[in-house]
Amino acid sequence: MTRSLYSKFILGYLIFGLLGFITVATFSSKMTRDYLIQYRADTLYDEANVIASSCSSMYQGKRMDSEEITGQIHALSKYIRAEIWVVNRQGAIIMDSTGGTRLQNDISNFDPAAAGNRSYSIGQYYNLFDEDVLSVSAPITGNYNTYGYVLIHMPVSQITQTQNDILNILYISAAVLFGLSLTILLVFTQTVYLPLRKITVGANEYAAGNLDYRIDVKTMTRWVTSRTH
Repeated sequence: MTRSLYSKFILGYLIFGLLGFITVATFSSKMTRDYLIQYRADTLYDEANVIASSCSSMYQGKRMDSEEITGQIHALSKYIRAEIWVVNRQGAIIMDSTGGTRLQNDISNFDPAAAGNRSYSIGQYYNLFDEDVLSVSAPITGNYNTYGYVLIHMPVSQITQTQNDILNILYISAAVLFGLSLTILLVFTQTVYLPLRKITVGANEYAAGNLDYRIDVKTMTRWVTSRTH
């Protein structure tokens, strides 16, 4: 009976470890991905609004010129590792951060409101990319007019890499905690399993007629008694 009890305890312990691993691989992974996407989308949207404000100043005849904005876009693109476009209302790219390789390209069926009530979209953005990208847009406005939009596209693979790095930390932490929880198994073995096994052996000896057999089980009561005497 004691072996059966101990085997069940070991099985339950292993199941606990397996369920912990599955939780990190599924639930924690999804939560981490959702958080990173929303965080990156919010950050990119803020950056897009900063660029849109600069472009708005240019359209209103203020000091900034197109070369200055292009330099700003190129520097920011390298910093955040994302592709940045400035498009007009019809969807034609008039500035980009790739050295002009996308200039005058038209975004077919361009719809700035395609993301709906979200501040971002995920996909290949009108089939202009070979991989999924996280895309945000900010309008270039001034004097109650919309002159165009600033678009920022970040590869989803970049977010996935960050997600995997975080998950590796979670896996290592979970493994350490699982190892530390071995103390529970050790305490159970010392305080429950081994004494119970000795009692079982003693009971079998008594049943076999060996009444002189002594069961050597250290209990808290015996320890307290020995201390008081």
